[in-house]
Amino acid sequence: MIVVRVIYQIKANERDEFLQKVEEKKIRKLLSEQPGNIDFRFAVPVDNDSQVELIDSWENEKSFWAHVFCEPNQKLFLPLIEKYAEDQKNIFYDAEQDEHFIDRMQKFA
Repeated sequence: MIVVRVIYQIKANERDEFLQKVEEKKIRKLLSEQPGNIDFRFAVPVDNDSQVELIDSWENEKSFWAHVFCEPNQKLFLPLIEKYAEDQKNIFYDAEQDEHFIDRMQKFA
């Protein structure tokens, strides 16, 4: 299982508009329906009003990369990222290669 955490730094005062556009375009629904998706969600830190976190998990690397290049991601989501995000940090976890991964993640469940 591949787990991806992306922290987007959204332009000042545009986080709500960004999230509204994500909702209007049904991005979460469309991307969570991609083959191999286990979970796909957005989170908003309470202590930073310009960040949005995307946390998604995939059955394997093949399904993750298929998602990256799928039409909803390329035509709907990435244009929003280009418009609203100033920066992003990508963090990848491979749960199958890290025997302590599940133990660490349980703290956040």
